[in-house]
Amino acid sequence: MKYTIPDYEEYKDIVEKMEVDELLRTIICPDIGNDKKILHNNTGAAFFHAETSDVLKKRIDIVNKDRDLPAIIATDIEGGAGSLIKDATKFPSMMACSKADSEELAYEMGKISAVESRRVGFEWAFGPDIDILGNYETPITSNRCCGEDYRQDIKIAGAVMR
Repeated sequence: MKYTIPDYEEYKDIVEKMEVDELLRTIICPDIGNDKKILHNNTGAAFFHAETSDVLKKRIDIVNKDRDLPAIIATDIEGGAGSLIKDATKFPSMMACSKADSEELAYEMGKISAVESRRVGFEWAFGPDIDILGNYETPITSNRCCGEDYRQDIKIAGAVMR
């Protein structure tokens, strides 16, 4: 399965004009967390944690206030948008999705998560997780990945990504 990142001509000119330090700031992604006090920052990205869509939108607006080029807004949605956005659709774990063995359902999970995440303002998602499970008793990977078989991981996680 092959994935490509499209070229965005409108950004090439911007990037080519940047100094090295400015370019580096665009790829650093600080963890904004759930602090009540969010400072406007000059990095090119910001990572957010679980909250309601209204709160997340407000925090994203604070980060992007008075910027010429908005920050890339990132989050971790390994379990779908509802794992981060408290009022978004909740999905079963990736392991449960994999056990259903349906690329169509996995695709719908990814599509709905993408639409709901984008509606809030997220542009960069860490998920789905494509760890290969080696131990079912491991609390970190036991639910967020598709299982032990890399072919199943590629099939299901690939459908979510599409």
